[in-house]
Amino acid sequence: MSAFLGIEWAEVGDDFLKAKMPVDHRTIQPYGLLHGG
Repeated sequence: MSAFLGIEWAEVGDDFLKAKMPVDHRTIQPYGLLHGG
């Protein structure tokens, strides 16, 4: 799923993860908004 959405893992620690995800046609709603939930 992360590859499909274009998620790139930037940092992985013992108690955290940090990632980047593009806002594009794969991740926006039909109204052009990214859902933050």
